[in-house]
Amino acid sequence: MPLPEIDANVPCPLETPGRIAVIGGGPLGIEAALYGRFLGYDVVLLEAKQVGHAWLARGDEPLPMLPDRSHSPLAAQALAAQRAASPEPTAALPITCAGWVNEILLPLTQSDLLSGRVLTGHQVTRVEHVALEETLPAADSGLPSAQTNDPPKADDDQADDDDDPDEVPPDFAIFYTAESDDDAAEAEKSGLPNQAEAASAQPMIVESILVATTASQAIDWQCPLPAEYLFDVSAPSVGKTAVQADAEAQFFEGLKRIVGVYARLTERPDLDLYRPARLG
Repeated sequence: MPLPEIDANVPCPLETPGRIAVIGGGPLGIEAALYGRFLGYDVVLLEAKQVGHAWLARGDEPLPMLPDRSHSPLAAQALAAQRAASPEPTAALPITCAGWVNEILLPLTQSDLLSGRVLTGHQVTRVEHVALEETLPAADSGLPSAQTNDPPKADDDQADDDDDPDEVPPDFAIFYTAESDDDAAEAEKSGLPNQAEAASAQPMIVESILVATTASQAIDWQCPLPAEYLFDVSAPSVGKTAVQADAEAQFFEGLKRIVGVYARLTERPDLDLYRPARLG
């Protein structure tokens, strides 16, 4: 069940470098994070397992789309820049499902734009609203906490703010469980639950969230839905029997949603960083 969409006419301006969390490390999650970084936003991506884990599990199954349509023009630019700086530049395109991860998604996470911003083994468990006046400690991700440097307000001033229809909406506090790569590997090898996994006592504070996973129903949404600055860019999951046209259409539909979200955040309705190279 996808998250309910907010009214497309509701303004959602977010100046750079605003703090954005992308939930889900599949193809659309990587693309959403990359798009935000191209625009100058402070983006972090949270993935519960491995990057592209669902596609890795499909191994050597043929890629359900043409190889050159497995990533956006922005992704192609980032990969080209990364390969140009490599001692042995390559231009491999995926032909299998696992190849999509190993030859496109993982190299993108290691690019200059996303390096250090993709947190695997981070399962989002709960999301709450937090008022800007509250001060919460920052999470280990390195994102700054939600703080305000404004002086204390008089009661009259506060009352005026409460009546202001343009009042800035609250930030989001993201709670999650986290595990190290060693913990996850040991748990998988033993077949036992990972006992090292622990809930985050200190939430991650962000101004906007882009959900790029169909597993959003597992998150405890302690904020009214739909919510301003909370967007669902996920596309329906692709089963093993899906035909190439379906998988390709779903991927490009997700890219269109990403374009629409950032057009709203930047208040530039005509903004499309994929134009004119994007197809479909």
